[in-house]
Amino acid sequence: MGIMNDERPKRRGAAEIASILRRSIMTGDLALRERLAPERTLAAEFSVARGTVREALNQLASEELVEIKPGSGTYVVHEASDLPNPVMLSARPETLLETRKLLEADACALAASNRRQQDIDQLLALVHNYPTNDAAEQADADAEFHELIAKASGNDVLAWFVCQLHGARHQEPWARMRQVAMDGEYAIKHMQQHRQIVDAIHRRDTAQARQLMLEHLNLEHSLLAAQGNNATLA
Repeated sequence: MGIMNDERPKRRGAAEIASILRRSIMTGDLALRERLAPERTLAAEFSVARGTVREALNQLASEELVEIKPGSGTYVVHEASDLPNPVMLSARPETLLETRKLLEADACALAASNRRQQDIDQLLALVHNYPTNDAAEQADADAEFHELIAKASGNDVLAWFVCQLHGARHQEPWARMRQVAMDGEYAIKHMQQHRQIVDAIHRRDTAQARQLMLEHLNLEHSLLAAQGNNATLA
């Protein structure tokens, strides 16, 4: 497979293993219809229990990147035509966050200016039913939150760019960050910021909505920095 030859820290969790395998699939190192190594082999290479590998593979299967065939193995089903832009794959986390600040702060202000009730209702439902115990569900909810705000901006081009940026968050540094974000203090702060942003949008406070989004993304920046991540995502 050629994906475990680099020197990486051991004792990874399922989210990080899924992220490493995901990157290999999305960059083409693991090709369409290629069979992944057996669970026991992956477990040995990653120095984890087979159950951890199984959890990672189930996550990839839920994303329709692989198909698990009992008695046969796990196969890549990701279409090559869906490969992300190489610029996104090689982007530094700090670069992605700076771009998100530029786009999402204005998207938030536009959403507050538009204040379309249907968009507000969707955002309210999301922030009041935020998952608290599952990292993968939290990541999905977080991406949905930001994409809903971009949609609420009323600018389809802006919304498309935001979705592209969030697609890059499947990379390994973001997976490590999500594990940290599950800690009580960060998770509570994260949810509070989401609710504050929605409240500012609901009040049509464009300046506050923009500022709160910047503060929210600065929290993500601090989490990435805490991981000691200054490497590229490629």
